[in-house]
Amino acid sequence: MNFISFLSITKKKWKVFHSFSIIFIVGTLVCSFIVRQSVAPFYIFSMYSYVFPKDSYMSSSKIIINGKEFNTFNLLKAKGDIIRGNVKRFIYLKNNKGKDKYYYKLKQMTGNKLPDFFYQKIFISNNTETLFTKWLKPFVESQYHNKIKSIKIYSIDFLLDKDNRPYINKSTLVLNQKFDD
Repeated sequence: MNFISFLSITKKKWKVFHSFSIIFIVGTLVCSFIVRQSVAPFYIFSMYSYVFPKDSYMSSSKIIINGKEFNTFNLLKAKGDIIRGNVKRFIYLKNNKGKDKYYYKLKQMTGNKLPDFFYQKIFISNNTETLFTKWLKPFVESQYHNKIKSIKIYSIDFLLDKDNRPYINKSTLVLNQKFDD
């Protein structure tokens, strides 16, 4: 059965659905070609595919524990996500001198009228190496099942070559912590 015969059957047997279908088709065409907006999200091409930029930038992190790379993807999803998310946040805060991007927005919205300790209470968490490692070491030890003697975290920046294959552009040591106990 083709689409035209489907519409003719719905016209005879189900007039309300036929009218809705015609209005939806005409509305979709008008919105797509004249207004340049989509009626329904599943018609948006950019939602599913887009041209991959030539000089695309990607970043990741690498965790080295006791001289061996720690693969967080071998953990349960939630545990690995917690570690990766907090490492990413730590790297972000370290690169931005401990300030969250919303720190300045909140100060601007409040007109900088609140005392500084208020902003510090909201935004300062795990931004120093000692606070971060104090949390990270026991959490990773519980997943790693070994005593941790050293932790290194690298921030890795990737670029794409002409064949869209990623290559390491820069690797930066963000945290290098040794433990005595």
